[in-house]
Amino acid sequence: MARIIDFHSHILPGMDHGCNGLAQSLSQLALIKAGGSDTVVATSHFYPGSISLADFVQKREAAAELLKAHLPENAPQIAIGAEVYCTPGLENLKGLEALCVAGTRCLLLEMPSGGWRDAHFETVDALSCDGFTVVMAHIDRYPKKDVETLLQLNVQTQINASALCSFLRRGALKKWFEADRVWALGSDLHGSEMGGYDHFPRALRAIGEERMRRVMAHSEALLADAVYLK
Repeated sequence: MARIIDFHSHILPGMDHGCNGLAQSLSQLALIKAGGSDTVVATSHFYPGSISLADFVQKREAAAELLKAHLPENAPQIAIGAEVYCTPGLENLKGLEALCVAGTRCLLLEMPSGGWRDAHFETVDALSCDGFTVVMAHIDRYPKKDVETLLQLNVQTQINASALCSFLRRGALKKWFEADRVWALGSDLHGSEMGGYDHFPRALRAIGEERMRRVMAHSEALLADAVYLK
């Protein structure tokens, strides 16, 4: 059985709008475990214009230590990363390695919701040329023509599980699975409401066992050197 990896979540206590504190973080982990995921990557939002890298890393470290001190024994493995908002010139930010999934050079990058410029693509390309393994977050949200331009660069992609629970949306994403360009799935979990994680196991069933195994094998490769919270 393939290890089930949720590559995109907001579970660190008090880090952003995904989780308001320790109690909610623990509730989220219970949902993740019940949903069958063995491993989850905590990808708190990093907005370069809103907080310094040093302050973000310090805040994230404190949140991770708080969670680590209260982890139940049966909790899924947790790798610490970030969901990094792509702004032109991001490649020049010193210490950017601290935003990668711990132990790796894997950087989860979020594009703006609209209005991409050449400078955005240049930044993505520069990050890849600098040796980062760039994973584009939730490509299911963006216009296909923009994603196709991204796919011409040396990047991998992550799809949100919720997009795969719709037959029509799943069909629209099919060609990227067939081209083996989808390397990760994510719950993008915010909050801990009942049923809030159901779409992740549903998505795995929807894409079929063969595709699920292939995607999870890619995710395993991305996390090959990852350092886990416990």
